[in-house]
Amino acid sequence: MSVLDSLITLLSSIESDKIAVHDERCVVMRNRNVECLRCAATCTSGALELAGGELAVHPERCIGCGTCAAACPTSAIEVRTPDDAALTRALKRSITATGGHPVVACEKAVASARERLARANRAGGLRGALGLSVSDGRKLWEEALVEVPCLGRVDESLLAAMAAYGCADGTLVCHHCEGCDREPGGIQAMDVIESAESLLGAFGSSFTVDFTEAMPDRLIERESDAAARIEAAVAAQGAASGSAEGGDAADPDRRAFLAGARDAATRLAGDAAAGALGLADDAEEPEPVAPRYRKVGANGTLSRFVPTRRTLLYNYLARLGEPCADEVANRVIGKVSIDTDACTSCRMCAVFCPTGALDRAEDGDFWGLVHRPAACVQCRSCACLCPAGAITVEDTVPMAQFMGREAVRYAMEKPTWEANRPDSMYRKIHSVIGEDLEMCMF
Repeated sequence: MSVLDSLITLLSSIESDKIAVHDERCVVMRNRNVECLRCAATCTSGALELAGGELAVHPERCIGCGTCAAACPTSAIEVRTPDDAALTRALKRSITATGGHPVVACEKAVASARERLARANRAGGLRGALGLSVSDGRKLWEEALVEVPCLGRVDESLLAAMAAYGCADGTLVCHHCEGCDREPGGIQAMDVIESAESLLGAFGSSFTVDFTEAMPDRLIERESDAAARIEAAVAAQGAASGSAEGGDAADPDRRAFLAGARDAATRLAGDAAAGALGLADDAEEPEPVAPRYRKVGANGTLSRFVPTRRTLLYNYLARLGEPCADEVANRVIGKVSIDTDACTSCRMCAVFCPTGALDRAEDGDFWGLVHRPAACVQCRSCACLCPAGAITVEDTVPMAQFMGREAVRYAMEKPTWEANRPDSMYRKIHSVIGEDLEMCMF
């Protein structure tokens, strides 16, 4: 089975309650000559295995970690557990609870921290049974933590969100990444950190990311403090409800209501702080864009889609102010360079560009291509498809082009033949062979 056939099997079988697949966005599905299997290269669960040029698909192994989604340049794969909106809400809670020092941890690191604290508490209980001094028990401050199956789920937009919301730093906690069965996700997370810090630095942000195996002390709290915090939150909610409704907080029904509110205590206590940080969830979530796939549009190109996370990234960067660098190197936004001497003017790169970063342009005497790096996702489909090898994709982008203030125009020689004309083949061959074609025709 070819890689393309395997990929078709993947896209038809891996759709689940954990993963959403948009095959019309996949660059390999759009053209079999594109060399992109980043999803398989970063898969942490063995759901995708690439060996000897063959792609094996095991959808039952998928754990919904999201590493493949963060690796996919066109968002052909999106995560549902949690989706981007839910992950952002969890991040806001962490920022509010920690005072601007959010923590994101993989589930293995969280489980390890829980077990370590449980062992310490059991040892403390044994000391108490023996009549020895006992310190207050410790627990993990779950409400202040963003837990993901693997840190490969993190992308540049999530780290940019931390900086945009005024955080001085953020922490990613990984459980012994080296040798872990999910190691590809950890490797990708480190690449994302480097890319995000480059992007943020270009906007003058001093935000830093700590990639560590140790759960930060700010996520460990005494059990008595946790209980007091919850009681205070419930009391505050009770006072607010009594004031608004004129009810008696001592009423049995009121007490039952307050008891039922315990699970939401942390969120309720953090509402005021969230508002002060600009994190209030009063903004409406954007409506999901329904994918529309057409083989060829009216302009002669395949359907196009700009990933939502790209829009989020630019929105967060805009909150930081104006850029202070002349150029920026990163993992997700690229610059296309075309050798016009080698180019054959076929413009097929624009036909298959998934975002429209490369587009056909015909304006007066100008005929050629226009490139907008702000829409480029570094999928490199253009470079793979170019029959003349005239295209290269770079990860360092001049800031004016990065911000969409400049586009690059490549003037080309317009072919003398036109497709679908009765003599189009003759004219095309004539343009390649030249006058010798006259001798060949008789």
